Amino acid sequence: MVQARMIDRSRPPITAELPAYKLPPVVETRLANGLEVLLVHEGRLPLVSLRLGFAAGSKFDPPGLWGLSETTAAMLTEGTPSRSARQIAEQVTDLGAVLKAYSGPDALVIE
Repeated sequence: MVQARMIDRSRPPITAELPAYKLPPVVETRLANGLEVLLVHEGRLPLVSLRLGFAAGSKFDPPGLWGLSETTAAMLTEGTPSRSARQIAEQVTDLGAVLKAYSGPDALVIE
């Protein structure tokens, strides 16, 4: 018969010391068209992450068109007049990339 061992929950478990981590600096700039750009260069891996945020979240939906922001985000990967949704997905995959769009209360975001 296996005997259960009681865990003493009155004290936190002993853990290893976490290594110190210094966050890389954030470089802020504004393009001539007014677009604010934040850049963080970490440098350990050859990866690029791009996130575009627009002031177009659900709080900007016009009266009577609730859900417009979410619908717009959902449709961004569903094709264009010159590319089908499948073609977009294949081209993104060929690049080893991921493309997604979503909408929150304050912003519509494309990653």
